Amino acid sequence: MVIVHVETMQAVENLKETLTVPGIDVVFIGPTDLSSAMGYPGQVKHPEVQGMIERLVKQIRAAGKTAGTIAYDLDTLRRCKELGFQYIVYGVGPMIVKSGREYLQVARE
Repeated sequence: MVIVHVETMQAVENLKETLTVPGIDVVFIGPTDLSSAMGYPGQVKHPEVQGMIERLVKQIRAAGKTAGTIAYDLDTLRRCKELGFQYIVYGVGPMIVKSGREYLQVARE
């Protein structure tokens, strides 16, 4: 599977061309990085960020590609499904915390 990330304004500007590249399966929108690139660091729910995400998903889906993103909570997960995302990473935060704790436990033994 080939995944391309859209997390910068340059990636947004180049998306139309990117979508024509053969072999790309998933176009993954990183909402936190994208909000920072748009001048709204950490504000993934800002109306302009959400509007950009909606436009990108439509463009990705219209090109026949799979739209992907990350959801940190159930409300965001539901919203991502409504927007048409097909590849949604969920629960990464708790997974990272758990892995970190396990690592530290083993490292301290």
